[in-house]
Formats: sequence, structure tokens, C-alpha cells
Amino acid sequence: MAKDERDRGFMARAVEIMKKSRSEHDDRPDPAVGAVIVDRDGELLGEVARAQNRVGNHAEFYLIEKKLGDRNLEGCTLYATLEPCAGQRGGDKKPCAEWIINARIATVVVGIMDPHPDYGGGVKMLLDAGIEVRFFDKDLREEIKSANKPFLDQDFAEKGIAEEFPPPSLAETEEVASASTRSFSSQAIAAYLKARGEPLEVPSDQLWDFFRDARYISPNYKPTVAGIVLFGKRPDVLVPQSILRLERDVGGSTTVDKPIRAPLALGLSEVEAFFKEHMLAVTDWDGDWDGLQRSKRAMYPIKALREAVVNAVAHRSYHGGARVHVRLHSDRVVVMSPGLPVKPVTIRKMQAFRASQYSRNPVIANALFDMGYMDERGKGLSNMKDWLAEYGLPPPIFTRHEGYLVVTINGRKTKAEEESGLNNSERVVLALITRQQEVMRAECESELGVSESTTLVVLKSLRDRGLIVSERRGRKFYYRLA
Repeated sequence: MAKDERDRGFMARAVEIMKKSRSEHDDRPDPAVGAVIVDRDGELLGEVARAQNRVGNHAEFYLIEKKLGDRNLEGCTLYATLEPCAGQRGGDKKPCAEWIINARIATVVVGIMDPHPDYGGGVKMLLDAGIEVRFFDKDLREEIKSANKPFLDQDFAEKGIAEEFPPPSLAETEEVASASTRSFSSQAIAAYLKARGEPLEVPSDQLWDFFRDARYISPNYKPTVAGIVLFGKRPDVLVPQSILRLERDVGGSTTVDKPIRAPLALGLSEVEAFFKEHMLAVTDWDGDWDGLQRSKRAMYPIKALREAVVNAVAHRSYHGGARVHVRLHSDRVVVMSPGLPVKPVTIRKMQAFRASQYSRNPVIANALFDMGYMDERGKGLSNMKDWLAEYGLPPPIFTRHEGYLVVTINGRKTKAEEESGLNNSERVVLALITRQQEVMRAECESELGVSESTTLVVLKSLRDRGLIVSERRGRKFYYRLA
């Protein structure tokens, strides 16, 4: 069974176990919780529902301490339909998050966040302890929320309700002071409603109520940053950082500089048109030696480039004035997105193509998903890698540079590169040294977004190949081309 299918299977199993939960109180609803633990090889070790065996026993605690207390759980994965509790549970009871940390469990896959103000915060506690946190697929989260409706409908307003995920950026839901509902583009809204299959008139009271619930406008019926970025007539005027800048560079000189000022609901088609117009073509040979035929195709798969750009606008930081930059070079495409990944996503997880589907801007991301631009199950990065492989291209490279997340999609390797056998990390460092002429190890580490030891391995490989040399000055080492 494929890893993704197995992962999905354990999520679904935890949901089924959840349904066996038993109520503990007569005066208030308790959450239904299912927990499943599997070992490093994906073998099921145990499963339990909240209060299934004893009143008051949280599922994670009972599973770890009572059911599997004699087992070594180091490196295992826990699937829990509700965020493990973090608050003190009365007396000397430890919270479930602490039991998980003490058991050295490596990964926790969470269904929904716990809105209870006294017990929430488990995800943060796990992340701070270095545990990987991922989330259930959206349809299963909806099933969990439906089963827990009485619990979730309680009034936690006095102390605040937790978000479905760790708190996202608030920038996208801030009001745009100088905007009003007249600032929206009817064409952009119509395109969005058509994609969603929503039979709403533009404008109408029903539409604005829908936009309020979706957080495209505030409770005061003022457009939010997300609403203007997605549907504004002139988002570049009201939210200047929303401009998407497309450039075509040849030989180090910019020959085309095209700013996209349209709202995302309309502007992403302009991005695709730019790629089709300015991308170089490559020649393929088809047939056998007796009947060779030549055909041309684009250097890169359009859908892979579109995925990189959509991720950039969906997950970028909308604080400050930085913009998304897309540069089409003769040998690579570079997409620069303001803001580094936010937990639980890291550059290292992105490089391994196992980052969870967590967005800094869930309102914008949900709209792009509704319009068919994003994959809700978080397979976008893996799909990008597969699409590039079909074109004979290497996987995308994820680095960081001066507050930007940088995605580099390289073209076909030259004969010299193929013969050199450089991997992606080595190519990134070699390109950095070529640009700057001389670098220190810390600069390479920052460019790659990896550990010091991994960076030193890359530098040693390049030095052993005779491509770079190092020079010690005082207590520091400098690297330059050989």
C-alpha cells in the first residue's frame, strides 16, 4: 500500500474509533476522541476512544500509558482526532501532550484543534518539543467536527476559541480602511461564484452575508485584505504589496517586466499567458533512426510553474510592502515569496516533499482551492515534482533569501552538468558562489535552509570535485570558485 494511502487509512481508522467514545458528564457535552498509534514501519500498535475503558481517561494518555506502557514508542506516529490537551487536568494529572513528548513519539497527526481555553495549546507544546505535527484531510476534519458538534457549540467566547489550525496570520482578515463593497470587481466575483456553483446575485445582500461569513469582508461589511487581493477592482492601489511582478531575464538583463495588477480571481490566468508567451521551447526527437521527427514543446510544464506561483500568493506574508517576484531565466524559473514558512511547515519538510497543508492565509487559500488552483490534500509540492520529472527535469529547490522563500525550477542540465553529477544542493551553492564570487559557510547554510553539518558536506563535495577552493582568514573560512 502506498504511504499516502496508508496514512489516510489510519486517519480514517481514528475517526471510526472516535465514534466509540462515551460521555462522562450529565451537565455538559464531552468531546469524542479517537487515538491510533503506529510504529516506524506503519504497523498498528494500539487504538482507543476517550473514556472507552475508564471514565475520565483521555484517549492519548490511556493508549500511551495504560495500553502500551510496556512498549518503546520512540519514533512512532500518533493519529488523534482532537488536539492533545496541554492544560493541567486537575490534581497531579499530566496533560496528554506531555505524555506524548515523554514517550518520544516522532509525529502527531491532528484532526481538529481543541477550542477549550483550559486544555488547548497542545500543538504548540508538541512543536516546541521538536515533534512533527500534521493534520487530517479536510473531509475527515469535517466528519470529526460534525460528530463533536455539541462540544464545539459550547460558548467559549469569554476566553477565546482556538483556530482550526495554529493561529494563522491576521493580516489577511484586517479591514482595508479606504475600501468599501464598491471596491470589488463584479467580474472577479462572478468568476469565483461560478467556480463554486453559488447562485448569488452580484451585488446582493445575500452575497455580502456570504462574503462576511467567508471573511472577504469584516463584520462591519468593510473589505478585508483577502477580499481585495482576491476580488478588488484595483488591488494594487488598496493593497500595493499584492502586485505580482513577472520578469524575463536573458543574459542577466531584464527584457520583459510585467506587473500583474488584477485580483487573484482573474490575474492568475495572466500569469499562465506570460509563461506561454515568453518561455523558451526545447526540441524533442521522436521516432526511430529511419524516420526521425522533430517537435517542440515548452521547456517547463505550465502546471508546475502555476503551482509554484499559486503557492507563493497563497502562503506569502501580506505584512509590509514586499511583493511576489517571478523571474523567467534562460535556464531556470525563480519564484520569490515574501515571508518564510510558518510552523508546522519548514523548508526542510518542503525539500523532502512532506510539508503539511497548512497555510498562513487560510481565507485566500480556501478561495484558490474553490477556484481549482490549489489541492486541498496538500499534494501540490509532490505533484510539482512529478510533473517536472515527466519533462526530464530535476525537483524544485526550496531556499530562503533575505526574508523570502525562494523556489527554483531548473531547466535541463547541460552536458557538463550531467557529467559532473551535481545534486540540487550542490548546484544551489555553486550558483551562489558564482553570483557573489566569495561566500562564507553561514551564507550557504542560509541559502539552502539546512543544518551546518549538511552544508559542510555540500561544500566538501564541491571542493573535492575541484569546483571551489576554501581559504582561512583568522577564524573564518571563505569559499570561491576554483
